[in-house]
Amino acid sequence: MARSNRSTTSRRFGQDSSGTDQPFSGRFKPCHCRRSFYFYDGHNKVKYEYLGGDKPITKLPLGEDDAERILPIGALSEDDSAIGPWLLGEKIVEQQRRVFTEAGRPWVEFQLVLWRGEMNQVTLRVDPETRLPVYLLAASSKGSKKHVKWVFDYPEDGPVDIFALGVSRDVKIDNRMPADNVLTVLTAMAASRASIGDFQLLVGQSHGYPSSVVYRKGNKWRVDSWRPQVAIDSLPSGLPEQEMHKWLKEQLQLAQPMPLFVCDGQTVWENASFDPKEKPRWQVSQHTAPQDLMSGQGLGTLSKAPGAKIASLLFPDLSPKPGWGFEFDSKPPDAPDCLLIRQSAETTLPDMTAHEWYYVDPTKGYAVVRAELFTLRTGAPANPKDATALQTVKMESFRQSTQGFWYPTVVRGMMPVFAGNNPPGQDQTQPLTSMTRYCFDFNTDLPDSLFSVDDVAAPRN
Repeated sequence: MARSNRSTTSRRFGQDSSGTDQPFSGRFKPCHCRRSFYFYDGHNKVKYEYLGGDKPITKLPLGEDDAERILPIGALSEDDSAIGPWLLGEKIVEQQRRVFTEAGRPWVEFQLVLWRGEMNQVTLRVDPETRLPVYLLAASSKGSKKHVKWVFDYPEDGPVDIFALGVSRDVKIDNRMPADNVLTVLTAMAASRASIGDFQLLVGQSHGYPSSVVYRKGNKWRVDSWRPQVAIDSLPSGLPEQEMHKWLKEQLQLAQPMPLFVCDGQTVWENASFDPKEKPRWQVSQHTAPQDLMSGQGLGTLSKAPGAKIASLLFPDLSPKPGWGFEFDSKPPDAPDCLLIRQSAETTLPDMTAHEWYYVDPTKGYAVVRAELFTLRTGAPANPKDATALQTVKMESFRQSTQGFWYPTVVRGMMPVFAGNNPPGQDQTQPLTSMTRYCFDFNTDLPDSLFSVDDVAAPRN
């Protein structure tokens, strides 16, 4: 719900491709698109989705990603330098803020770049006195004169549910809200991820894969790539964390680190050069946003930095999603000390269903300690042992920081490999195994120069 400091408000916004204002009502964040309706209830952390036709209204929890997509109108203040990671359902990959005077009145404007779409050049004007948006203008990035304008209005009353947006009250609601104990688990996982704090992280990959070094300071972060001189799987598997950290730092001194990403808190810069001996060629990342490193979502373009996105590995946002099955087991037979969250969805392959099982340990800050990903025939009992292809990830040798953050020092993975010319009945080759070592330093010095693209040197501290 949009709020000012003085009273509860609702907001009204609409669009017209000709550029004229055509407002419609909305409290929370309604969105009309081809007879689809979305109603976000921020107070109760619930969302309602109706895709039209004979489909029911789906009632789901407001996941972390959805909550961030709601424009934080009430959070805007005169000294705010950012408006949040999302705007109207799109990631913000670049933003700048300016204060100016027009017609004798002060204004604040945010110049935003969204991560996709032709109309991704956005201007949001805010009244600094009320701290509320005045209008939002989206223009083409390809030089076209086409634009879309939203005008914000604050009536006394606005729609209070999805039916007030025009959905017939005869449409049934498919209530997919988890039980309160499940919501408690999902909230605890998000809280653990948020408690990670500032750090330097050395990531060592087996099999000679490029490794990563990650720096994080508040909303600023940096990721560099480097290759150890010796593959870590050639070392004794029981090497203690302190000795492993020392060895990785020695290897980092011998390597030629190559900067991959630098986030200054508002924009992510990506190195377009692939040669560590060359000076970085910085450009604004088109697909990576400032929140991506620490979010509970998937890898995105950070996949080029193996192991860097440990936040979503340990504490993914497992909130139920539209089109996905969701099951919760408080005492799985094969891991009674853990909680098990099962998710499933139909794949693009006919009659095949993808399954994702996440084992969560409450004693380790509700971290995922094991994940199993597999595909089975639709309708078949969900059992990973019956899967032809099973991918597993296991977190081992957990440590707890002085701040209370739980993390593994070893992560082992197994991924099936297929070969089309195998003999009949032997579709699968030997699985590909991997080992990753994680060494956190929560006390290292993190100068601001680390997060500036003007500093092109690859740090090794």
